[in-house]
Amino acid sequence: MKHLKELFDKNSSEIQLGALISMIHRSYMFYINHSLKDLDITAAQIPFLYYISKNKDISQEDLAFKFNIDKGAVARAIKRMNDQNIILREIDTENRRRYKLSLTSKGELISKKINEINDKWENNVCDSISILNNEELKDLFKKIACESILSNRDIINNELGKDNE
Repeated sequence: MKHLKELFDKNSSEIQLGALISMIHRSYMFYINHSLKDLDITAAQIPFLYYISKNKDISQEDLAFKFNIDKGAVARAIKRMNDQNIILREIDTENRRRYKLSLTSKGELISKKINEINDKWENNVCDSISILNNEELKDLFKKIACESILSNRDIINNELGKDNE
């Protein structure tokens, strides 16, 4: 807790935004993994479960694009959740190379539990923040996330452009 006191005592201008985001992310992952250990899933599976629950007939490729993650990593996560009977992976009748994903009843229950755990974490973390409400804070972080992804895509596009010259 000594480090936490040091963090509280520091002037915000002395701390890089990336470091703060990293601290929040690591703390969130610790909380989520601890809270989910009885469900035999990991925090890395949560975004996939959430997105599948909100988007009917989404594909593995859609998930890879949506989360800017390698298709192989998505395939491994989906296979594990399929083996655990959390999601259904069905061949798309219109495109036999595409798999449509949906939650099983077990997946629906897990998704509901995840939402409860996440809401509890958000309430605990954001309860003492009076400057912004929770939605404004999420909107601010959404903007930061989008700009961060866009800046990386610019770097990638520039690198690809150099390779094509």
